[in-house]
Amino acid sequence: FQLSNENGEILAKTKQLQELQQILKSEVSLALIRATPEYMWLHASAAACDNAAFLLTGVSGKGKSTLVTSLCEVGWKFLSDDMLPFDATSSSVLPFPALAMRRVPNESREFLPPDRFDELKRVFVEMEEGMIQDGAARVSGLIIPEYDPEGTNELEIARGYSAAADLLEGCINFIEHDQAAIRSLCELIE
Repeated sequence: FQLSNENGEILAKTKQLQELQQILKSEVSLALIRATPEYMWLHASAAACDNAAFLLTGVSGKGKSTLVTSLCEVGWKFLSDDMLPFDATSSSVLPFPALAMRRVPNESREFLPPDRFDELKRVFVEMEEGMIQDGAARVSGLIIPEYDPEGTNELEIARGYSAAADLLEGCINFIEHDQAAIRSLCELIE
């Protein structure tokens, strides 16, 4: 399989259809980000309750998708599973309801260290009508999940410089927003 752009430039070659699908998804996402420079695009998952959005951010494998889809199963509204547009002028996020996916435990239910999370099967989570947020939601909190197989795994609202740094690290189009991104995302976590 081969993926080329409109100029015939080869973007990717692979023998695996699933890998090509991921590359295509990435290219379409990047094109959307370039086409909407007014938003800061964050690598985050999000759900809303009463139009109050809670962002879950952090590296892959920390449980963002599992938590967001679980919240939606108990009545929260789905905003996004992987990336979402943040409007700094209103401190709100817009729905970006691409297909939601979450990892499922392997059959042996053995604990896997983070560097092996990619071994876990990912399944689509169907979002029924009415489960998706209709319109923008003001950001009310930031959660950085930390999974500890031997801990109690309580959720806390993230605050302070580490929360700001995590958001900035996950700002996909940071270069386009530069100082405005720093200012806006730091204000968001205050």
